[in-house]
Amino acid sequence: MPTRKDEKWLNVRKLGSLVGDSEDITRQKILSTIALKKLQSIWMRKNQILTKMRLRLYDAFVRSVLTYNAGTWGTSKKNMEQLDSFHRGQLRKLLGYSWPKKISNDKLYRLANCGPISLNILETRWRLFEHILRMKKETPCNMAMEEFFGHTEYSKYRGRPRDCLPGILTKEYVMIGGRLMDADDLDEIGKRMYSKVSQIRLPSDNCKKNIFKWKNPDIRHK
Repeated sequence: MPTRKDEKWLNVRKLGSLVGDSEDITRQKILSTIALKKLQSIWMRKNQILTKMRLRLYDAFVRSVLTYNAGTWGTSKKNMEQLDSFHRGQLRKLLGYSWPKKISNDKLYRLANCGPISLNILETRWRLFEHILRMKKETPCNMAMEEFFGHTEYSKYRGRPRDCLPGILTKEYVMIGGRLMDADDLDEIGKRMYSKVSQIRLPSDNCKKNIFKWKNPDIRHK
């Protein structure tokens, strides 16, 4: 029986990203690690460069590599948890918390003035989804979504379905009490986004609130 490793198309690169989400995440981890090591001399000079400046450099040169095209990822919760763990490891290295020095995840996020990177990715994913829904119906991305959500009568494969971007969007929208099961639901969301009167609640709104609890605009890093 063919496995994921046999599907070579998952490692095909398009617009700077691999087609397979898990494969692309692994690749971005490697590239961000290389970027982090290139700036190793800056992270080591803790007494000369303010923490605030080091965090800004990290966001510009490392985090941007790690989350490149992250809005297109439709991957599993496990992969996102592993990505959060990887991100925390980079933050610990950046802030000088290597073994045996310890720091809790919550304190680390507060010190770095950020939240879990998975929340930022969720926000990016829904921002991209909103942007696509506002585009014309004839655009390829909208046609692909119509094709996916418009043929619910087809029989599905047996077993657990693979994680994919439309599937993840559906799960996240259902979690806040919404419905995204067919083309009619897709059209309804698009109409409410266009409307200036009707307000629509999105998963990305919750992300902003959750990230804010770790952020403090009054923090002055030393």
